Amino acid sequence: MFSGRGFADLREALDEFPIIDTHEHYGEEWASPKVRLYDLLRNSYINWCAHPELESRPESVAPWLAPARDNSYTVSYLRGLSALYDQPVRDLEAADFGALAEKVQAAYQDSRWPLRVLRQAGIAHSIVDPLPNPGYLHGEPTFHLALRSHPLVHGYDRAAVDHGGLNPFAQAAALGCSISTFADYLGFVDVWVAEHKKQGAVAIKSALA
Repeated sequence: MFSGRGFADLREALDEFPIIDTHEHYGEEWASPKVRLYDLLRNSYINWCAHPELESRPESVAPWLAPARDNSYTVSYLRGLSALYDQPVRDLEAADFGALAEKVQAAYQDSRWPLRVLRQAGIAHSIVDPLPNPGYLHGEPTFHLALRSHPLVHGYDRAAVDHGGLNPFAQAAALGCSISTFADYLGFVDVWVAEHKKQGAVAIKSALA
């Protein structure tokens, strides 16, 4: 195991490599000056841990985080917030989430801040799953579109929708495809992929795991 100077040298060398981020979400509103700390937390994976609704008050943050405080994602997320905003919050009992909220709000007044965060992390390119607005892609040239494929598995019923409310038959109709047989369905998939490639899609993603 590396320790001390050997680890520091290795880490410094690794940090020089540009990162291609293969799982990013970046919607229109994430460069908005309206972004608040509470928005960042609610839209993170921490929110999947059976929490009650997070209130937009500093004193509600620590008890909201507490059930998942030792989850590796939560630990990394809090370390990231601490580093970005120079406000230690890993120790929930001692954390000043009011001060952190003020610093987050101030940072987002600069529309360039979200991209600066990616660059600070060493991320050179990002494959973006454009939620919460499917089809939206930022004009940033280092962003590349991922095509969400999971609506396709809901073709077993014309009324079925995925967890984002998308229906493959509605998408087929929008592309001028009529589906009566499975062969028609496969033909629609070909059209669907081709159309999204025209829009710049570079990858196909399933979010069903």
